[in-house]
Amino acid sequence: MQIQSLDKIVKLDLLQNEDVKSITKIWTEYHSDKDCITAVIPSEVYDTLYKRSREFPMFVLPMPRESGIEFFLLQFNFHQCNFTSLLEYKTKGSEARPFLTISHFPELSESKGIVLMKGEISDKPRMIDAQNAQFLVFAIQQFYVTGGERKLGLVEKFHKAPQEFDYQELLDEVERLV
Repeated sequence: MQIQSLDKIVKLDLLQNEDVKSITKIWTEYHSDKDCITAVIPSEVYDTLYKRSREFPMFVLPMPRESGIEFFLLQFNFHQCNFTSLLEYKTKGSEARPFLTISHFPELSESKGIVLMKGEISDKPRMIDAQNAQFLVFAIQQFYVTGGERKLGLVEKFHKAPQEFDYQELLDEVERLV
């Protein structure tokens, strides 16, 4: 999925005239009847996420399901993050379909101090719902930005010392989230 620029979604010049509270309301209401999730992220939080996503572009996140745990592989590509199930990735490799695509729009970062986010759930096949998508986005924020050294340490270990990466340790950290 190709990332759109923000001006293809909204009238950026009109948003520039609004305050953050109004932009948040406009962004949320604009997407309220669409099958997606949205957020407005403070620039400093996104700047940390973006910097770390460049250093650690892939990670796995376990998501609790009714019948156990399902692992999702996430991959950042500049201002976008794609999620697919680990099983899908293992069987199809680079041809694996994204089940969720998160796009970040940094166009308002300097002028308003915010980055707009939109998460689109793929319906071919529909493997997650909006609640699952919210959980995955929250987990990214926890592991890449706000969750502390233990969670970030797991992301680092996944990249720098994969032979030492402990899935049980990851599961324990995710259990603390839910």
